[in-house]
Amino acid sequence: MAALRRIRLTSFRNFDKAEFEISENTNVIFGPNGVGKTNLLESVYATIYKGRSFYQYSQPLIKNGAGSSQTMLEFTNPEGFSEEIGMHLKKGEKNFFRNGKRVIKSDFQRKYPLLTILPEDKAVFRNEPKLRRFFFDRSLKEVDSEYEKMLIDYDKVCRTRRFLMYQQKDDGIYLAEWMRLGSSIVRKRISYLNELNRILRKRGYPLLLGYATTAGQPQSVDQKQIADGFENCWRQKEREEREKKKILIGPQLDDFRLIYEGRDTRFFASSGETKLAVFWLKLAQAEYIKKELGTNPILLIDEFLESLDEEKAGILKAQFSGSQLFITSCHEVIFRFFGDSRRIEIGI
Repeated sequence: MAALRRIRLTSFRNFDKAEFEISENTNVIFGPNGVGKTNLLESVYATIYKGRSFYQYSQPLIKNGAGSSQTMLEFTNPEGFSEEIGMHLKKGEKNFFRNGKRVIKSDFQRKYPLLTILPEDKAVFRNEPKLRRFFFDRSLKEVDSEYEKMLIDYDKVCRTRRFLMYQQKDDGIYLAEWMRLGSSIVRKRISYLNELNRILRKRGYPLLLGYATTAGQPQSVDQKQIADGFENCWRQKEREEREKKKILIGPQLDDFRLIYEGRDTRFFASSGETKLAVFWLKLAQAEYIKKELGTNPILLIDEFLESLDEEKAGILKAQFSGSQLFITSCHEVIFRFFGDSRRIEIGI
């Protein structure tokens, strides 16, 4: 497994110019709030995942007042060979590099997969459906580039259909593509949840994932069954869609369920239970990434571990033994669990 060994930043978020030496095992990024600990993690995430941010609503990646930003990540593999990948951002422009040469289509996310555990993750299962969709879509996009393209194309088709509805024009050409893409997205989501549930059951984690679709209730991941359900539901809603000039079914309206110890976390789980549910889910996602991509993900944990007990911290260390971990914290207690880590201080 390749390991990240050095991070260099120029005008990225609050960093003017900075360089960090990284351990191939566990790294604790330590310092007070507001000094850029999360930004350091996000520089890794954004470089590997095509300039995307951790969060759905995020500040620009370019430092305020600067015209551009640059990130460089140096990796080494077990044989000692190194590779440097980078990202250069300008307003409206993203460029990516490997060993100093620009790459048009990067494979960074398949070669250096990441898994994030963020403070906001536990809120996903207590708030509105769009946050759950964002959470699961993001994690699936990180291992399936085809799924990411489906979402982009589906969004374009939805916007065109809504425009034609508003203009009271025929949208028949786009309707078939909307059904094809929508049913494919639903199939991908259900397949993903089925695999995560298999891992959760195998590991004995007290968690079950479900999917509530607006386009029928498919009992399998058979593409035709899902597509037929899509068409049947659309026919029932066709007149209402025309009258309201809105799309009333599809994956953009679907929801996810997380059942922890038999209870739906939207209604019954305490904050602590929800945090544990996210913890079990992340462990399952890590195993899924390893199965799909053939390598352990690098783990980025942002201010999440302080309230976990020693037992859960031990489970995490055992699960990711041999993996590279990055943990941000502003509390010394973190070193009780990760005393053998490299300490990277920011703002101290």
